[in-house]
Amino acid sequence: MNAVTLDQGHYLGLPPERGEQHELFIDSGPVSCAPERAVRSIRPLESTRQSPHQQREDGSLTRSRKVGSLLAQTNRLVSDMAQKILLVVASLVLLFIVVVMAQPSVFHVERSVEIAASPEVVWAEISNFKQWKGWSHWDKSDPSQKTTITGDAGSVGHKTEWNGEKTGQGTMTITEASAPTRMVFKLEFKKPMESEAVAAFDMVAAGAKTKVTWSLDGHNNFMGKFFGLLMGVEDMIGSAYEDSLTNLTDIAEEHAKGQAEAKAAEAKAAAADATNR
Repeated sequence: MNAVTLDQGHYLGLPPERGEQHELFIDSGPVSCAPERAVRSIRPLESTRQSPHQQREDGSLTRSRKVGSLLAQTNRLVSDMAQKILLVVASLVLLFIVVVMAQPSVFHVERSVEIAASPEVVWAEISNFKQWKGWSHWDKSDPSQKTTITGDAGSVGHKTEWNGEKTGQGTMTITEASAPTRMVFKLEFKKPMESEAVAAFDMVAAGAKTKVTWSLDGHNNFMGKFFGLLMGVEDMIGSAYEDSLTNLTDIAEEHAKGQAEAKAAEAKAAAADATNR
């Protein structure tokens, strides 16, 4: 490597002597130049060197760019994930609606029991809504329920209105009465949702017993289908019917037993009276 010697006075800020030559180390060989020109050729190289402050600023800028790039990537990932989640949720909602709409538009629930009592005894219990408090599942399960009963028991137009925390709100009205074999009544539900249904009791004498069949028929709107799918009308209503018929059996058979004992006592008294004569 060759060199051009420069006047040290120039680096000390002293003016060089005119025409004095200096040497500068360069790769291409010795070059002679005036010190002013040599310094000017060096200054551009010196200007590319960064101060510690500039280096810190460039480092901060680089880190900021990296953080910004990372945040942008994260935002894109979150956006893509949110879109996928919304798509899945929308698909599940659509599937749920399809499943609900596919449920039957009508329903039928029926339960039967044999009671060791005459149809007349059973009729007296079911045709008078005041008696339902003793055996109805819904009346017994909601102590807060308040009822208003109007009309003649066992006749068309006999009606009960109920309002309870658990049982909701609605009315029940006899629309057909054929004592002691058949009673039909209309159910109108107001709360928790509005709907209508028709229920019936059919009594058939079977020797010393009576077969009692309690049925319920109605139409399902969307909410009815939803609750039917969620809770199961057959199981929910059916279990309540079974509980009620069990209670009805106990009460009717107790009444039948009491009537039989009363008749036996009357017959015994009549026989004793005849003997005394």
